[in-house]
Amino acid sequence: MGEVVRTYVQLAQPVHLYCPVLVGRVSLSYRDIEDLGRFAKYLIWVLGTGEGLQMVQEVTLLRQWVVEEELRFLQSIGLAALGDTGKWQLTDVGRRYYSLLAFIDSFNAKQHRVQINGVTGHFMGDDVPLLTSDKLDAGTTALPMKIVRQLYQNPNPADSKVFLGRLGYLESLTEHELDKVEIYVQYDPDEMYRPMTVVNCPVLTDDESLVVEGPLNRVSVPDDGGADEVYDATLSVESKVIPFQLRLIDQRLDLYRHALSAMQELMAFAPELLSDTAQQLLQWWEREQEYQQVIPVMYFHTGTGDVLKQIPEYRVKLDYWTSEIALGGLAIGSLPPSHWESVVQTALGKAIAMTNYRLEWETGTPITVCQRTTSELILGKEVG
Repeated sequence: MGEVVRTYVQLAQPVHLYCPVLVGRVSLSYRDIEDLGRFAKYLIWVLGTGEGLQMVQEVTLLRQWVVEEELRFLQSIGLAALGDTGKWQLTDVGRRYYSLLAFIDSFNAKQHRVQINGVTGHFMGDDVPLLTSDKLDAGTTALPMKIVRQLYQNPNPADSKVFLGRLGYLESLTEHELDKVEIYVQYDPDEMYRPMTVVNCPVLTDDESLVVEGPLNRVSVPDDGGADEVYDATLSVESKVIPFQLRLIDQRLDLYRHALSAMQELMAFAPELLSDTAQQLLQWWEREQEYQQVIPVMYFHTGTGDVLKQIPEYRVKLDYWTSEIALGGLAIGSLPPSHWESVVQTALGKAIAMTNYRLEWETGTPITVCQRTTSELILGKEVG
């Protein structure tokens, strides 16, 4: 399966928000070792550390035959054997089990803290200070908790193995051992909030956008694989779309506009009376009007800066909808000239010399639209 690359637009004005998180402590266990029972694990530990079996008798009240029976059980499954000196010792497999035991005990003793994204379900590092609900800025959006808390009481919740693997905690394990490691999370009951800044948003599809390259930087972000399979929660992204009629105004006609209608009438009845300059002016005026008939009503997306040839296939916001993220802030006049040249060329189907023209537009009533977007596509990339 090839790498999936998603395309994003960098927002001109980052969106600040609060993301709900669960704070938890991660612990490990090894399935095969846990199945052995506590006493068998203890014997593996004693043999692995080099302590004699005399220590077992000193610290337990077990009879010798009970210890011998457990050692023979370890022998039967290939973890222990009698050495040439008649002393019990671990086999190669047993020593690997001891190494796993030591690794897991050391890991669990550190009580690694993690933050669980309450919207995407993804694990995050515990490197960002969190806030309680009473400390949130009232003017900043606080996203609702979308994950099911109970799922994180099960072994290996969400992307826990992927997360710990990225941090290098599991690099000493073989693929077979990694499959048998169980990850558990004990999370705190309180709901906390993590400040985030969204700087990227998925771009509109090409058939909605009038231009391929928008005024803002597009970035290609490789999907790390399987991210969207963790939790399919969606976010409601609200944005404003402004309908507008673009007008190409030929600046060469500005001094003569008051007389153009009279020139046109004279052209119809006595063209020989018009100078070459007047005839040229009428040609420019005719072309200006032709352009105006061709250019359709277009739509400006205030969040991404895209100019659209139709209203996006998003639902128009209804009164009872709650928007979780609001994009916006861009004005039509903020678009650079190079972007407008691309818009005009696409609308007319040909390139023209824009040096002779200035752009004007009439705007209609902004339309609020909502798009349901997979939460991972917004919160999983480029956040702080």
